[in-house]
Amino acid sequence: MRANGWRTRTRTWPAAVAAALAVVLSVGASTAGISVDRLSREQVGAPAEAYSGTIVVRNHGDEVATARVYQKDYTFSSDGSNVYGDPGGSERSNAGWIAFGPKLTDIPPGGAVKIDYTVAVPDDGSLVGTYWSLLMIEEVPRAALAQPIDQMTAGVAQVLRYGVQVVTHVGDTGARTLRFADKALTVTQDGNRSFHADIENTGDRGLRPFLWLELYDAEGVRMGPYRSERKRLFPGTSVRYSVDLTEVPSGSYQAFVVVDNGDEYAFGAQYGMEF
Repeated sequence: MRANGWRTRTRTWPAAVAAALAVVLSVGASTAGISVDRLSREQVGAPAEAYSGTIVVRNHGDEVATARVYQKDYTFSSDGSNVYGDPGGSERSNAGWIAFGPKLTDIPPGGAVKIDYTVAVPDDGSLVGTYWSLLMIEEVPRAALAQPIDQMTAGVAQVLRYGVQVVTHVGDTGARTLRFADKALTVTQDGNRSFHADIENTGDRGLRPFLWLELYDAEGVRMGPYRSERKRLFPGTSVRYSVDLTEVPSGSYQAFVVVDNGDEYAFGAQYGMEF
C-alpha cells in the first residue's frame, strides 16, 4: 500500500448509529452468576463539580452471592494488550476522584444490590480532556468466604469480574486528534480478505469513532462505503479496526479511509490498494 495522509475537521460523510462499548473481564465461570446493568458510565463535569451514579449488580443464581468492589486503572493497545494498573497511577486516571460503596456486599438469590459512586472533579483549572478508571466488581467464591484467613490454602478458583468504566470529560476541553499508526491488507487461505487499520488517540479527549472506506477502480467507479464497528479511544490508547472486503472484485483501487467520530471530527487517509 502507499499512503497520502490527510485530516479534516469538517465532515461531510454520514454518521454511524452509535453503539455502546464497554469492558467485560471474565475468567472461568461463576456458580451464582452475577451481572451488572451497564458497563460504561460517561459524563461531562467541570472542575469543582461533583456527580453521582449507581451500578446495579444482580445475582442470577439460586444461592447467595458475594461481590467485592475495587478500583483499577485501565489502558489498551491495538495489539490486543490490556493493562490494569494501580488506581491513580495513570496520568489520566480519575480513580482518586471517586468514592463508592459498599465495597463488599451479599446479593440474595434472584436479587440485586446497588453500588453507589460519586465523582468529585478537583478544583483544578489545568484539567483538560478526558479522565477515566474502572470500578471492578468481582464475585467472591463462597469457599473462600467460609475459610478463616489463617487456614486458607493455595488453590485455583473460578471467578467472574466486570470492569465498569467511569469516564469524566472536563467540559468541552481537550484536543481531538487521531493518528493512523499502521495498516494492512490480509487474505486468509480460504480467500477472505480484510483491511486493518491501527488508530491511536494522540489528543486529550476521548472519542468513539467508527471506520469506513470507499474504493475507486481505474475507471473511477466507486465501491462502498464499507464500515467497521464503533470503538472507544481514550487519550494515549489505540485500537485496531477491521473491514471485510471479501466481496470486492480483484483489481487495483484507490482507497479513501475515514475514522469518523459522528460529529465534526473526522480523520482520514488515502491508499493505493491491489488484490
